[in-house]
Amino acid sequence: MKYVILGIILITISSFINYYILRKIYNSKFTVWYKCLYKDAACILFNASIFAIQIPLIIKYDITITYGIYAVLSVLLITIAWIDIKTKKIPNALVIIGVILGLISMFINKDITIYSSILGAVIISGILIVLSLITKGAIGMGDAKVFFFIGLFLGLPASISVFIFSILISGIISALLLIFRVVNRKTAIPFAPFIFISTLLIIIMN
Repeated sequence: MKYVILGIILITISSFINYYILRKIYNSKFTVWYKCLYKDAACILFNASIFAIQIPLIIKYDITITYGIYAVLSVLLITIAWIDIKTKKIPNALVIIGVILGLISMFINKDITIYSSILGAVIISGILIVLSLITKGAIGMGDAKVFFFIGLFLGLPASISVFIFSILISGIISALLLIFRVVNRKTAIPFAPFIFISTLLIIIMN
């Protein structure tokens, strides 16, 4: 029964997230969104992805508070990644939601200390802000904002791992895209998808 309830919750959440994404990207009306849920391949893929990422989380954490925390983080990050791919922007509204939920997580997640959460939020995002200033925006401030709430959720050690994994994965994928001439050296490649993938890997392996 608990998995049925979880499925209903996920369907509801993914539907409203899809509506938010379509309004953010295409300024779609409600009727267009409802039709898209069942006929647009991108919407179907997004909904399927939300369900797919729950499987390894449930296997590792079962239906617990820890699972709930990481499920929220993963769904938030995949939404940000999807929008970043489409628009090359990270909505401040989602960052604010992430910070609020991260602060809540900081007080209910007994596996991570508040001190570690604060350090994780400040240190990694601070590094990215400095890099963004040095590279004159080549590294976006939006990525720094995302790492701020990731730090609140995961604490310092895991945030460092996510940061390192994100750089490694983005470097490998970018190199492959350049080799196969999918992109050129001037093409801006969104970083949020790599952050999402790395976070999910760290949560599962932790």
